[in-house]
Amino acid sequence: MIHVRKYSERDLEQILKIERSSFKFPYPMSLFKELLSNRHTRMFVAETVSDKIVGYILYSIKSPKCLLISVAVDPEYRRMGVGTMLMKAFLDDIKDVVEVVELQVSCNNFEAIKFYYKFGFKVTGILKGYYPDGEDAFLMVKSLN
Repeated sequence: MIHVRKYSERDLEQILKIERSSFKFPYPMSLFKELLSNRHTRMFVAETVSDKIVGYILYSIKSPKCLLISVAVDPEYRRMGVGTMLMKAFLDDIKDVVEVVELQVSCNNFEAIKFYYKFGFKVTGILKGYYPDGEDAFLMVKSLN
């Protein structure tokens, strides 16, 4: 059984393991700490009954916009609905606060793009050379109106 709850500082080490196993250019602990010290930034985690963090979603609300910064699921728990649970908690949290959600995703991350399409995100632009290796990213947007 997996449930979603608000982030707690004690979750950070487990979140970093997921981050490192999920991304070519993972965010360092210092960036997570900086982001989470900002009053606009929020995070939900997905946790098993044995207190193992298996996913997270990190976002920043600056009404009327929200930036979805990162969402990741432990490789062992992918395709089990964890990402969907996190996305639903996120969208429920922001539904009365923001009008538009934006995110950036690698043009080559087909799984993530498909996931975001499922939740009504649309590609609105290309960010050339967005990643450190020069890879492009799609700008995706979802209107909540």
